[in-house]
Amino acid sequence: LKDLDTLMSDSQAHEYKISANEHVDFLIQIARGMGQLHALDPPIVHGDLAARNVLMCYHPTDNTR
Repeated sequence: LKDLDTLMSDSQAHEYKISANEHVDFLIQIARGMGQLHALDPPIVHGDLAARNVLMCYHPTDNTR
């Protein structure tokens, strides 16, 4: 489990490569999550959406990380 900011920093340090498709997938998942929060009644506003506040976990079958 890492925050997105750390994951991106590690990737830039060449510990592993994150593809453009993975970047887009991250953004889509974040947007969907925010959409779910905003769709509640009453809506929930995050207030501090930043890479350091997005927790990432790997799929259990992903042996590359």
